[in-house]
Amino acid sequence: MIFYRNLLRFSLVLALVGITIRPVAGHGGGTPQLTNVAVGPYWLSTWIQPDPPRPDNFHLTIAVAEPGDPTAEIKEAGPPVLGALVTVELRSYDTPVQVVSAVASHDQAANKLFYEADLTLPYPGLWKATITVVGADGRSGSVDFEVLVDIASGVDMTWWLVGGGVVVAFVAVIWLRRRMRVAQPG
Repeated sequence: MIFYRNLLRFSLVLALVGITIRPVAGHGGGTPQLTNVAVGPYWLSTWIQPDPPRPDNFHLTIAVAEPGDPTAEIKEAGPPVLGALVTVELRSYDTPVQVVSAVASHDQAANKLFYEADLTLPYPGLWKATITVVGADGRSGSVDFEVLVDIASGVDMTWWLVGGGVVVAFVAVIWLRRRMRVAQPG
C-alpha cells in the first residue's frame, strides 16, 4: 500500500515537472553548415540547431571573421568581426515567394563573438539560406547554402513524461480505490 502511494506521489511530481519544463532552444554550436568560407572580404562559419532543422525551431549561429592565412595547411579564421550587420534570409524552393528573414545579432548569443538568429518557418522542405554580412567599414559579402527542414516530429519528451505520469497516476488511483473497497468491511 505504501509502495503505491509513493508511486502515485512520484507520478504526480513527474507530471508537474514535465509540465513546467520546456525544451530550451540552443544557442551557440549545432551542426556545421559552412566552415571558414570566403564571403566577400570575410570568412564565415555557420551552425544550425536542431539537427535536422524543424520549421518551429530553426536556430542559426554565425561566426564572421577576418580572413586567416590562405596558405596555411589548416584553414583557420583570423580575428572575429564585431559590429557587422548580418542578415539571414530563407527562401522556399517549393514556393519561391515564401521568404523568412531575420537580423542575426549578439544579443541572445551565449558567446558574444557570434551572431545568432531564431526563425520560424511555415513548413518543411528544401530552403535556400542566404547570409549577408555588411561590415562597419562598408565591406560586404553574401553566401548561399541549402537547408533541408524536416517535419516537426511532434515527439517531445516533455509530453511523454506528462502523459506517462498521468497514466501511472490514474492507474494507481484506480488500484488504490479498489484496494480500499476490498479492505473495508461491507
